[in-house]
Amino acid sequence: MPQRRRDDPPPPAPSGRLQRDEAKIVTLADAAIGSVNAHGGSFIRRFWDYAPHPIAGGASCTVKNGPHIANRVGHVQGGILLGLAAVTASAALPATWALTSVSAYYISPGEGRSLKVKSRIVHHGRLTSVVRTQIMGKGNRRVLEVVTTHAHRAA
Repeated sequence: MPQRRRDDPPPPAPSGRLQRDEAKIVTLADAAIGSVNAHGGSFIRRFWDYAPHPIAGGASCTVKNGPHIANRVGHVQGGILLGLAAVTASAALPATWALTSVSAYYISPGEGRSLKVKSRIVHHGRLTSVVRTQIMGKGNRRVLEVVTTHAHRAA
């Protein structure tokens, strides 16, 4: 198979038409590209809908489930879950704190229309912090439990 060059047009879909889930992924990717072009930021964060926001004592995020982050049976992929937990935990602290370790415990499949993520600061010292993050799915069922450590970076 020949290599594509940067300015080559994209290859056609194998059957000439995208299936519904494939078309949805392309639409989401186009929207993420448009958002990055208009407002800057990370394509991946916009495509995967990683948009945590600080709350009192931590951070929170809600992500819609869909074919762009889930497997064929609708379970959110484990790597997506771990990344979502890490990004939300990091949002609980100021930007001067670096993520240094992650301990993750997968409890149940990431099912449901959306997943809710909550991070809570457990310890906030002068040089180290610990954040606990939970991801909840359908029926408020626990999907992932994560503990992260963070180190303060000199400004």
